[in-house]
Amino acid sequence: MLDVPREVGTAATDLDIPPRLRDLLLSRSHADNLITLTDDPVLVANHRPVTCGDVELGSVLMLRDRTDLEALNGSSTRCGA
Repeated sequence: MLDVPREVGTAATDLDIPPRLRDLLLSRSHADNLITLTDDPVLVANHRPVTCGDVELGSVLMLRDRTDLEALNGSSTRCGA
């Protein structure tokens, strides 16, 4: 989706991703349905920290591409729907 190298161990600060996604990866917060605009796709992000007991293991960032859906929403608005 983002054409980012997928090398294990790459630091979030070294990824060429939109600043909003980078900030989300570096945070320890939950995020639900955060809309992020990039050069082309419209992405929706969810972020969850991962722990095992009291040990922080990292986080999971889930991305969904909403580009086509947003385009359809725009065309239905133009048609008066």
